[in-house]
Amino acid sequence: MKAYPVLIILALATAAASVSCDKLRNPLPTMQAPPVGAQPPAQPDADRTSFAQAIQLEIDELRDAISVLKAKAESARADFREKLIEEAVRLEAERVNIQVQLGKLKNATGDSWKSLKETVRTAVDNLKSSVDKARSGSN
Repeated sequence: MKAYPVLIILALATAAASVSCDKLRNPLPTMQAPPVGAQPPAQPDADRTSFAQAIQLEIDELRDAISVLKAKAESARADFREKLIEEAVRLEAERVNIQVQLGKLKNATGDSWKSLKETVRTAVDNLKSSVDKARSGSN
């Protein structure tokens, strides 16, 4: 019979120890809701991505057209060759500049993205026009 009180005391001591250990643990941090009206972190927008992809395709096409102009320049008469090579080098420099602007556009936010979008669009259109003029002049 003496075993029962010992077991009961042991059970109560174990229960008391486990309850007190729960109180010693640090509570888990609670997650706070974002403030009302707060916007989620900025992520690349679908419009920006599709614009950048479309511009990249145009830049690649222009790079190919400039390469064709360079090839034509190599086979042209000596007096005409110099002019075509200079034009091709100038067009290539413009293309590289647009590629750099496109890189900036991909990382831009807010109003700077809209401004860069217009700048890049205008630069691509101008380069297309210049390449078309160079093509017509090389024939």
